[in-house]
Amino acid sequence: MADDFNHIPFVKKQLRELNKIHIIAGVFSSTDGGNGVNLQVLALANEFGTTIRPKNGQWLTIPSENVPANTRATQIQGLFRPKGKNVLCVKDESSPSGLKIMFYLKKKVVIPERSFLRETVHTDGQDKWTRITERELTKILSGKGTAGQLATAVGEQMVTDIRHTIVSKMEPENAAATIARKGHNDPLFDTGRLYNSISYRVVSEYG
Repeated sequence: MADDFNHIPFVKKQLRELNKIHIIAGVFSSTDGGNGVNLQVLALANEFGTTIRPKNGQWLTIPSENVPANTRATQIQGLFRPKGKNVLCVKDESSPSGLKIMFYLKKKVVIPERSFLRETVHTDGQDKWTRITERELTKILSGKGTAGQLATAVGEQMVTDIRHTIVSKMEPENAAATIARKGHNDPLFDTGRLYNSISYRVVSEYG
């Protein structure tokens, strides 16, 4: 009987620790995604949707499937715009037209809302995380678990679920040119940088 009470101080300590923390998941790094894109900006643009317009000049240059990954228009020699066409090309004798389209010129690009964070919460994410919390809390109350273990279990599941949403082919689908460039229609998955940037943090209420 005495053994049942020996872990009470430990349990109280873990519950106090648990009351001090929050578990959050998402994109915390603003590190360049490798192609001039801030990962947090990319995440927000997809989560809420946005319209991109050129900062300098009149046109956005959208790469075709013929452009190697992370290659800018300024890096391609012999690039030119055919008269009356909103594309940038290079000469290609193997093509019937004698041209190979490298970039499409657009006045703006609309990124539709693909809410991978809120979608994860609103499907089965929240219920699943609650069940894990209850399971780990039972371990704490029996003296066999810690606040840290609970936070790790919930945080890792949050990351898994968000990443699953990213690769679940959310609607709307990519534009035809984007599908051709990527070689698949996974709207939120291209290089894998956004997918790999998803992580979790355990934040203390008192800093």
